[in-house]
Amino acid sequence: MPDSTYVRKKPPTLQYVCLAFLFVAACGYQVRATVWTFPSFFGLSQPSWPFYPSYTHGELRGVLLNDKAKAAGMRENDVVIAIHGRSFRGTAVFGEAMSRAKPGDALEVTVRTSPSSTERALTIPLERRTSRPSWALASIVLLKIVLPFFSIFLGCWVVLARPRDSAAWLLVGVLLGMSNIFSAGVESWGPGIRDFASFYLTACSHVWPICMFYFGLVFPEPFPPGKIEG
Repeated sequence: MPDSTYVRKKPPTLQYVCLAFLFVAACGYQVRATVWTFPSFFGLSQPSWPFYPSYTHGELRGVLLNDKAKAAGMRENDVVIAIHGRSFRGTAVFGEAMSRAKPGDALEVTVRTSPSSTERALTIPLERRTSRPSWALASIVLLKIVLPFFSIFLGCWVVLARPRDSAAWLLVGVLLGMSNIFSAGVESWGPGIRDFASFYLTACSHVWPICMFYFGLVFPEPFPPGKIEG
């Protein structure tokens, strides 16, 4: 007679649905990030960003200036007031301006240097984003293409193999965080996809440390370990 105590488990349908959604979202984001990072690989011509907008003490500032921005008179950590006369109230203002720009255009920027209140109008010419030397390009491809896609596929493969294992889900959270270390210029992706990408990045950045902490507690054995009986 068959063992009456045997209970057949239901297939982990919900886990598989969640995994499929997560996989599609992660791959979709990463493909778009790859296109933005390496436009020349896809036959696209995009201008190089003259600076990156960053919040510092509640103000939007320009950081990581390129040579053209410095030559135009912009200084590192200048407060950005306006782009093309439009009040700079968020990074999307800069992103939308860059998404419409082409190499050879000029970016009209109004800035001020703290603590001064004097505003300066600058005209920054935009250069075409060019390829780096071969050794540098190889390292960037490794960090911005190979590592992110490897992290996504490895994490999802582990969950696919062990969908009910909480450690597997913690691992995919850690790996997705690792796949989003570098900026992908989501500000310039346009409405809709920009909002999705911002939400995805924010979620990954907040979930990553939590998953890392709990993954360290439960894998490979719970920490702290139980007492060993003699």
